[in-house]
Amino acid sequence: MRKLTYANVMSTIAVFLALGGTSYALARNSVGNRELKASSVTSGKIRNGTIAKKDIAPAARGGARGPRGPEGAAGAMGARGPSEAWVARTPSLALSGQANVPTVVGKLDNLPAGDYVLSSGAQIVDFSNPGEIVSCDIRVNGQTVAGSAVVAGIGPGSARSSLAATTVAVTQASPFSATVECRVDQPLATPPSVHDHHLEALRVDKAHAVG
Repeated sequence: MRKLTYANVMSTIAVFLALGGTSYALARNSVGNRELKASSVTSGKIRNGTIAKKDIAPAARGGARGPRGPEGAAGAMGARGPSEAWVARTPSLALSGQANVPTVVGKLDNLPAGDYVLSSGAQIVDFSNPGEIVSCDIRVNGQTVAGSAVVAGIGPGSARSSLAATTVAVTQASPFSATVECRVDQPLATPPSVHDHHLEALRVDKAHAVG
């Protein structure tokens, strides 16, 4: 009979445990919060895309919104918008014979707010008087914004027919009216007349008055 040794005993026990060890079967959904140890669920054990925002504590979702960043550079300028023009014409009109009493020779009412180039031009004709100064002003809502003057008449230094013309850029924040008013500097029994007068209002993208 072979002698019983410590090695023989231990090997026999190892075989017994390997062949007859205890196994356990877990029921479905039997593992919950109480069975899980703290910090036992790691990132590698979580299926990608299965954690929703509602599953995360509010404090862990992110801090308060930060300050607004600097404004970016301005983009490229867009295409120029369409322009509009209004024109008033007067074929012929006699001026007042009273000194410095203006006569309205052209008018545009209810022009929309915006930037404009206003221009006026007319022939001042006088075949009767020795000479007088005829002044013509562009006025916006009654305020003079530009003007021109000629010396009309048949005397030395005067012209029987002269062109009085002027142009001005204006910007108006609300609808407005534009007029042209002409006057003589002295009383005349036979005042000069205005021929082929035109008042034009050209609406532009931006008007710049230089000088």
